[in-house]
Amino acid sequence: MQDLPFASLNDKLVATLKSYTDKCVEIVEDLAEENNLSETESKIAELITVINIVYKTKMVLESGFLDNIDRSSLSTFGVDFISNYNITETKEVNDYVIDYFQNFDKIKKDENLSLTNRVAREASRIINIEFHSNLYKHIKADEFKELSFSFNNSPDISKNISKKILAETTAETKHIKSLLDYKLYQMSLIFGLEFKKSFQHISEQSLLKAIFESMPKNDTVIDLYREIKIYMENKL
Repeated sequence: MQDLPFASLNDKLVATLKSYTDKCVEIVEDLAEENNLSETESKIAELITVINIVYKTKMVLESGFLDNIDRSSLSTFGVDFISNYNITETKEVNDYVIDYFQNFDKIKKDENLSLTNRVAREASRIINIEFHSNLYKHIKADEFKELSFSFNNSPDISKNISKKILAETTAETKHIKSLLDYKLYQMSLIFGLEFKKSFQHISEQSLLKAIFESMPKNDTVIDLYREIKIYMENKL
């Protein structure tokens, strides 16, 4: 993937985005190999994933944690990214990705996604988990306060979040009421993963452990983490 157009962004954001776009490429390449994608299909999945992560990382670092993603805003961002930044992929790749973001809302609801789109979705989820895992692990207290959290620091856990995790299902953002809920939501993203290399990457990098270690310890948190960890181990 070529250098992306980050000149207008601050140094901290540039460094973070470059780091995670590089990770996107590595993860997509692994998943593409596992699923026997063609070179063109791999490039499509890579570009979709990078645009998703550039948008989400930019929004998180500029505005704080996200309790929801504005689909119309992401759709516009994706189309503009391809149209304005002279991305040096083939016309076939660029046209596919533009169409993907133009129809983003419809595609997100499609239960029969193409394998290429599933790889892109999976890679985005892995990077989402890794981004937050590293954030909780390395961020300093004063930097933590700089983020405009929309969640409180209540030790209580939403019953709906707990139910989803115990049912081995990804939690829904609409049920997030606290930072603790948000962290559990991030961990629950593994229930939406489908490829073995995804679970291997998360396990090898100890991503869930880092999120867990940033959380207050009580019986419910420990039980939910155990449920998530057992699920992941069974997928390896």
